[in-house]
Amino acid sequence: MKVMRMLTRLSAFLLVQWSLCALAARPPQPTKEWLPISPEEMAMKDDPSNPGAKAIVLYREVSNDDVKAVETEHYRIKVLTDDGRSYGDVQIPYAEKIGTIGDIQARVVQPDGRTVEFSGQVFDKLVVKGKKFQVQVKTFTLPEVRPGSIIEYSYACHRRWKEPDVLNHPKCTSSRARIRCPPRIGKSRTNFSSGGSDSACCL
Repeated sequence: MKVMRMLTRLSAFLLVQWSLCALAARPPQPTKEWLPISPEEMAMKDDPSNPGAKAIVLYREVSNDDVKAVETEHYRIKVLTDDGRSYGDVQIPYAEKIGTIGDIQARVVQPDGRTVEFSGQVFDKLVVKGKKFQVQVKTFTLPEVRPGSIIEYSYACHRRWKEPDVLNHPKCTSSRARIRCPPRIGKSRTNFSSGGSDSACCL
């Protein structure tokens, strides 16, 4: 019995050591190169086109690569009021049968210019469940969000199917597209009037 106990403890110890070594050997995740924030964006305290808005989208970029079956989204949102802090709770809906969400990176830039990179946990929640279809959300909370903060995040949606390869199948077509909403005062921005920061992908 003593021998069995010693072997069990030794096995557990070796397993823990192996796990720690594996974590130490794991390469660090590359830090995203964020686009620069203009002084006008940093100084903004209200939306002239919609006074009293809780938050405003300063920039949004959607990139589609049909060859690789990947769609990436990038959001930059300015928090304008105390109620706008709720947009620090980010939710990304997706349908697992259609695709998966990955490569999530995020940060918070404070009014004084200090940057807080997101290093917290991303949770997966089931929000709609049917017999043949269900919708989940990737959700995470950005730190230290306050009025004047700029929250920024990006992610990739990896679809479960790809467009035909043009080189091998010249009769078929595929495309790469990129849509940007530059930071301008006017209709190109998206105003938030209530509740949560939701981004739809793989739906």
